[in-house]
Amino acid sequence: MSSSVKFNPKCKYFLAVFYPESVASNWREVLDSRKVDYALSPLHEFDVKDDTGEVKKPHYHIIVYFHKHVALSTASNLFKSIGFTIPVIPRDLNQSYNYLTHKGFSDKYLYSDDDLEITSNFILEVDVDIITIIQYISYNQINTISQLTLSVMGDDNIEQKSKWLNIISSKAYFFKEFFNNL
Repeated sequence: MSSSVKFNPKCKYFLAVFYPESVASNWREVLDSRKVDYALSPLHEFDVKDDTGEVKKPHYHIIVYFHKHVALSTASNLFKSIGFTIPVIPRDLNQSYNYLTHKGFSDKYLYSDDDLEITSNFILEVDVDIITIIQYISYNQINTISQLTLSVMGDDNIEQKSKWLNIISSKAYFFKEFFNNL
């Protein structure tokens, strides 16, 4: 990748963390005014640091859903304006959703699904498509089909590896051209 190219992938979903004392009081209204939906975790007040066992500062996790693909810089500017952390593109949306309550994370405190706050138009799109794979390529700065294949095979966060590999192999020409034109 050329040093003159700015890394600014587009995505519909972004993850963030925020702390009750540092978030804008009107953050919900700001997201609503921009027609942005979200899934919000319960307050994570029992999380502990892995290395010390010390209780972490209470915080929320949020998945923000834009109804069309937006640039990382756009999400970053919005998040900064309301006190969220820098946005992250999810590698596995289903796993990110489960992390809101720590469902499936046996080493973490389990929060109740009843305490999730989900806006009415939030859609959890967990099916794999070429756009998801391209986002993965951008996020991981992958440059070849072989690098992509090995990365998918070795990534324990990808639940549908065979589906990913089927898409990659059936669209090999597309990905070859994609990588040739990076």
